[in-house]
Amino acid sequence: MRRHLSLLILALFLLAALFSCQRGAITVEKGKICVYFLDVGEGDCILIRTADTAILVDTGEADEDVTDTVLSTLRRQGVTRLDCLVLTHPHTDHIGGASAVLEALEVDECLMPYAVAEGEVFSRLLDTLERGDTRLLEAYADRTLTYGDLTLEILSPERRGYGDLNDHSIVLRVVFQETAILLTGDATALAEAEILGRYPREALSADLLKVGHHGAETSLSEAFLSAVAPTHAVISCGAGNAYGHPHAATLLRLRNAGVTVWRTDKQGDIIFLGDGAEFSRIK
Repeated sequence: MRRHLSLLILALFLLAALFSCQRGAITVEKGKICVYFLDVGEGDCILIRTADTAILVDTGEADEDVTDTVLSTLRRQGVTRLDCLVLTHPHTDHIGGASAVLEALEVDECLMPYAVAEGEVFSRLLDTLERGDTRLLEAYADRTLTYGDLTLEILSPERRGYGDLNDHSIVLRVVFQETAILLTGDATALAEAEILGRYPREALSADLLKVGHHGAETSLSEAFLSAVAPTHAVISCGAGNAYGHPHAATLLRLRNAGVTVWRTDKQGDIIFLGDGAEFSRIK
């Protein structure tokens, strides 16, 4: 009887969340977590919310429509302040809307790797940070940050000097109660190998994985996927993109590992709700 009652309560909770999601806004109750993978085309943008905390990871491409999508989603979810804006690396499909976010919202801290990019988008970002009150933090392996009931474990970058800007990507393990989310930016197999050599497998495990570099063949090695052992994997990529993302080899590795795969080019926005023990997709 007790088990049936628990299942009924969980079902009612998920139905309520789904109904709320369909109306546009999701109320995140105490002890719950909501993870939004926004459909920003060929780019990344992830919003993580608990009852008291909001973290945004990347902001999509420097495109007016993409930025409008990001800002309208934040407004619709009632987010007017971010505890942390994480910019995994300075490619424009990850930092394109960062200046607009910093100008529109109160942002306590901005986490970035020690990496420099050429171009107007990165220059504008630095100017916006210099003018504002947001505290700038450098991301490096072994650094841990805490925001409310979220713990951010930075697994990479291990060093400052990489030949490929993608390998400067912040690889972030977000821990909430007994669950974890692994966000990998555009890190390639090189950065993954460094992580595997630095940490034990249990330090990499995650229920929910954001597949690196939009599902490119150069990311998500079999060894790395085995160590993470996710239940769900999300690939953020644009429909009909010119890069052929996600690559067939990446999809095959995920399928062989028994991982459920979700794609923004197929499903649009993808939203997970967690209770501290497991995640369920509600959109």
